[in-house]
Amino acid sequence: MPGGGALYATEDPGWGRLESSGAVAELPTPAVADLRASRDIALALSPDGLSVEFSANGTLFKFDSSQRILAPITALDAGYATAATAAPGLTVQNWRDTDAPTVNGIPLKLDPEEYSRSLAVLPGNQEFLLGTDTHLRLFTASGQLLGAIPVDEAAWAVTVTQDGKTALAALLDGTLCWYGIAADGALTLRAKLFAAADHQRWVLFTPNGFFDESDLGGQNLVGFHVNLGPNQQPEWVSFGEGFRLFYNPAVVTAALLGNTAAENAAEAAIGDLHDRLIHEPTVSVQSACVAPAGEPTDENACRSLTVSTASDVALPDDATTLTISVKTTNRGLGVGPEDIFENGRNVAREPAPTLVAGAATQTLKIPLDPGPDQIIVRQYDATAAIYAESPPLSITRTDVDSAAPATTGNLYVLAIGIDHFSAPDPSLTLHYAVSDATSFASLVDQAAAPIYPHTYVTLLTETQATKSGILAALKTIAQKAQPQDIFLFYIASHGGIDSNDNQFLLIPQDIHDLTSWSTIEAGALTESTLISALAAIRARDTLLFIDTCYAGAVSAASLANVGQESGRYIISASSSAQEALDSYDGRDGVLIYALREAFSGDAPHDSHNIIGALSLGEYLSERVTELARQRNHDQTAEFTAAQSQLNSFPVAAITQGNGL
Repeated sequence: MPGGGALYATEDPGWGRLESSGAVAELPTPAVADLRASRDIALALSPDGLSVEFSANGTLFKFDSSQRILAPITALDAGYATAATAAPGLTVQNWRDTDAPTVNGIPLKLDPEEYSRSLAVLPGNQEFLLGTDTHLRLFTASGQLLGAIPVDEAAWAVTVTQDGKTALAALLDGTLCWYGIAADGALTLRAKLFAAADHQRWVLFTPNGFFDESDLGGQNLVGFHVNLGPNQQPEWVSFGEGFRLFYNPAVVTAALLGNTAAENAAEAAIGDLHDRLIHEPTVSVQSACVAPAGEPTDENACRSLTVSTASDVALPDDATTLTISVKTTNRGLGVGPEDIFENGRNVAREPAPTLVAGAATQTLKIPLDPGPDQIIVRQYDATAAIYAESPPLSITRTDVDSAAPATTGNLYVLAIGIDHFSAPDPSLTLHYAVSDATSFASLVDQAAAPIYPHTYVTLLTETQATKSGILAALKTIAQKAQPQDIFLFYIASHGGIDSNDNQFLLIPQDIHDLTSWSTIEAGALTESTLISALAAIRARDTLLFIDTCYAGAVSAASLANVGQESGRYIISASSSAQEALDSYDGRDGVLIYALREAFSGDAPHDSHNIIGALSLGEYLSERVTELARQRNHDQTAEFTAAQSQLNSFPVAAITQGNGL
């Protein structure tokens, strides 16, 4: 290295640094979880196969796929199955780190230079699984090989459920892999769990790419390595780029249980996956220029900047607007809308560009944030189901204080509640939506008072909450909010999933025609309309509370697209039953009751009694479901934090003792 010293790599894997003297300056930090200790300390599977307990990086963890939770634990659950390595009439020897394991004195046939690493005897004591560097192998007590399946890395630990139908292997690449064990011994990979080394982000996915992820994200941890043909560089497509196609928690849960029907149907709907991935559009920033404050923004006044792949661009101190030229190329799937992401949030949704000879170039203007910026352009295909991203354009400031300012801005709040709708259908009537929106506005107004210089609350109820009224309120906030401000959005109403295009719909008060999905979509707030309206609001930090019910097809996961495409944090509380917005305690709906608890001190908070967005989201996503079950309601909540760089901005101060 310049000035002496050296970088070194380890097998874990990880990078370290040595001083010129030879002293260790930085120890390697593995990028993946180290699961090797699971062999001797803990690898345990629940009876239904949906939960696992394991050891990683010196800590015990539990992953519960049904609750979508990965958390440290202090002890193993006695009801979970750990690996049995011996049984009456079945003795496996030399299975630890050798190439010569035996069963009852009979050598087990492995490939040349294949080393055995782990062992689990199946119930009945007649068969056992052997994890090796290259395979998971199922043998009988007589040494007969019944089934085998390749593994990506060494299977360092393995266990089997109590019914002998599901196996779990901990691989050296940091993944936990579920396998089905058929009656004839055939082994089938069902799903993989990959958690980042910090155990905050995780992604659970099937072999075909359908996935679920943690509230804090995980979609970009895994993806497809797409081969284009001989002598061509492969392409990498993250799960996030196909979010609408592949985010499907229900399919993943079914796959864990060995039910492949849902995955087969979803895969059939996608068609030829490889063909779709190699024909997604391409997009890149071709040029950029900047107009400083006070100067006209015509082309001649725009000062040109040097742009190249993965550019780092230093802007003049007074630059306020960036103008970029974006080139889009159609590779067979057509082109759809274009999103501009700035510092992780969507700041502009542009219509599909007009193609000439299969390509298009657009000029786009982007208001700049104070401090550093990162600009990424997303180009969707014609179905808006898959997108490509431009290489990031990283922008720094040439002034002395180039860091983004701390959150010292104002708080803007828009709360919406609708009990009575224009459509002549009494079943639409809700009972606590207006009350919940009013409570939300009051709770936030009081709890935010110690934090922000000014709080601006807009409350829309009943006939105020028409489609045009909601959009006008969002537009007004867009005209006022600045990057350093915070925006909170709450709506209690009906929601639905349009069967024509699978878009989420928010139902305003003036909906009047419910005869078809086409007429409902015409009167509703579509997710695309909502995303466009949010993109115009410059507040860097935004938290959306979507409290919907009754439409039948809506689940918390249905709103994940809004979080993914807006770059905003979302807390969604959804149910298929109208009673989800009924009162929990004669005063509040379930989400508002949980929010009241959170603001009273139940949610995690810092030493200054401040509750951050991430802590609040995690708390509500668990608590809403718990409260609903207490009242026999079928209501779930989900927190979505789609940004790659998480920022837990303050939402409220604990309000104990003030009557909330």
